[in-house]
Formats: sequence, C-alpha cells, structure tokens
Amino acid sequence: MTITTRTLDHVLLVQVEGHLVSETEARVRDRVTAEVARDTVGVVLDLQGVDLLDSSGLGCLLRLREILRGAGASLKLLHVPPRVRTLLALTKLSPFFDTFDTEAAALRSFGSNAIVST
Repeated sequence: MTITTRTLDHVLLVQVEGHLVSETEARVRDRVTAEVARDTVGVVLDLQGVDLLDSSGLGCLLRLREILRGAGASLKLLHVPPRVRTLLALTKLSPFFDTFDTEAAALRSFGSNAIVST
C-alpha cells in the first residue's frame, strides 16, 4: 500500500493505492490522523488507486469520518472506483460520504480557493 499526502488551503489530500483491507486500514487511519493539523478543515481521500476494499476498509472510512468530525473537520471521497461505490450502496453507507469526481470539486466543497492542477 502506498499513501501520499499534501495540503492545499487547509485541506489534507490523501492518495491511497493498493488494498484497503484489515492488514492495511490502520496505516491509512494513523497516517491521516497524524497529519491533520489544528487548522485542517477537511480531508479528501482519493481512492482511485484502491483495488480492493473489505469490511475493515469500510470501517476505516467510518472511523476516519468520526475522528475528523470530532476535530471539527470532514471527510470527502474522491475518484471512488465503481466497485467501492457499489459496496457503499449495498451496505447503505453512501449517504454518509460526499463523493467527488474531481479534486477541484472536492476542494470547492470546503469553500477552498486553492488552485488545483489537473
């Protein structure tokens, strides 16, 4: 699993590649929570490179959402693969997550004025 992060306009962007499963979910959760700063308004989790997500991966998304809410921030999902969208729908978790197809749209959802390269 590869996790890459960067910050734009108080939003932490996290790109995850590989399997988001029981063996890796703690790495994602720990990395995100470690990098969230006091002035972070939210996290955009880019799932484009996630090729497998299991129940532990879903749990990770829910835990991150709650951790961030407790810190006054929010979690948005970016580039959600079709299999993950289907899993979110089947488990009735879709309403808990805002999903976006572009980084610019995800950043705008936070009221961000950051310039995004495409």
